Amino acid sequence: MVCLGRRESENYKSCLKLFDVITASNFSAEEKLDIMKEEFNIKITKNIEEKVTAVCNMSCGIEKRAEKKA
Repeated sequence: MVCLGRRESENYKSCLKLFDVITASNFSAEEKLDIMKEEFNIKITKNIEEKVTAVCNMSCGIEKRAEKKA
């Protein structure tokens, strides 16, 4: 695990927040894309949509494997 900053810090408002949103398991792909579009003014292309969906699918798979082991 790497700590790049805290949510309370000034740095969190930019790249760290975007990274947190993309990698968070508590948001769906659709929610992540909405946040990226609304809060970061990122134009959502088909490529970005596919990549965000892939990250969501990967994190769901990791979470399910962890649940099976517990």
